[in-house]
Amino acid sequence: MKYCKRVLLLLLAILAAISFWGCEFISQTARESHPASQAPVSQAAGITFGNGKLEVAFLDVGQGDSILLKTPGDKVMLIDAGESTARQAVKEALDSSGIERIDVLIATHPDSDHIGSMQMVVENYEIGEIYMPKVNHTTKTYQNLLQAISDKGMKIKAARAGKSIAIDDALQVEILGPVSEEYSNTNNYSVICRVTYGDTRFLFLGDAEHEAQEEAMAAAPESFRADVLKLAHHGSSNGISAELLEAVQPRYGVISCGADNSYGHPHRETLDLLAKYRIETFRTDKLGTIVAASDGETITFNKTGEILEDIYGGQTVYKTRTGKTYHREGCSSLSGGGTPLTIEQAREAGLTPCKKCFTS
Repeated sequence: MKYCKRVLLLLLAILAAISFWGCEFISQTARESHPASQAPVSQAAGITFGNGKLEVAFLDVGQGDSILLKTPGDKVMLIDAGESTARQAVKEALDSSGIERIDVLIATHPDSDHIGSMQMVVENYEIGEIYMPKVNHTTKTYQNLLQAISDKGMKIKAARAGKSIAIDDALQVEILGPVSEEYSNTNNYSVICRVTYGDTRFLFLGDAEHEAQEEAMAAAPESFRADVLKLAHHGSSNGISAELLEAVQPRYGVISCGADNSYGHPHRETLDLLAKYRIETFRTDKLGTIVAASDGETITFNKTGEILEDIYGGQTVYKTRTGKTYHREGCSSLSGGGTPLTIEQAREAGLTPCKKCFTS
């Protein structure tokens, strides 16, 4: 009898050990097969209601854009909603702020890294107005969004330069682009808008590239001045220029991009220009969700930005006889060599960096 009890106790101990280590193994396997780097880290937007401030949260949605604004009168505007993989991050940002209604929803353009989670937003929250550019797009993501809007019985308001959005008497919301009706590049249909509260201004560029930016600046040059610039196209070199920064004259720049993304965003040319103009820069891939708050006079951030160093300042670069770009020594584009000059001289001559040797 005693022998049977000992055997039974031994069997129970073995089963308990198997259960414990089996659970540990399953848990560890699950952790290894779903690393955190596969999706953006979900972070609360951190916006608060009833404080009379304009708060702008640049959400960490990985390689994409999503910007959540709470107005001084406690209205809500959402600009873009990241990829479909960012659904949880966007939903948690809204829910953690107690948001049930989005008064103004803006889809800057049909690319999936800007509208991927917008169907979820339309289906799960009360929506006031929806603004989108007038552009045909055939992707399933875009068609599903249009269907979700239709199913809710809503109509889309066309976003065009010259329109304004009435969301809060304390704010001025201007649509500065797109200007033209047709573009060869989907990015250039991007809604460009500026939000003004008191003496403070925020400019959002979507993915608008040089062509669309230049059109919008020419149409309303006085409307481009802003304190905070959300850089176009995740910090790509095709979304920034010296002319843009001269027109905007921002104190702060925000780049929304994913860590170690395959596009190399932000590009070295972009960082070089931000350094040259001494713009304090905030990046979601480094800082996560970034929240800026304005009381109408001053702007504060929940994170610390950085003034980038012009790492190429004073460097000798080279240009070809007829080329419009400058190159680093050894660049394959130089082939037979080039004329040396300082990088400052190259910039003053209107030359732009070679994309082969001046990208990160």
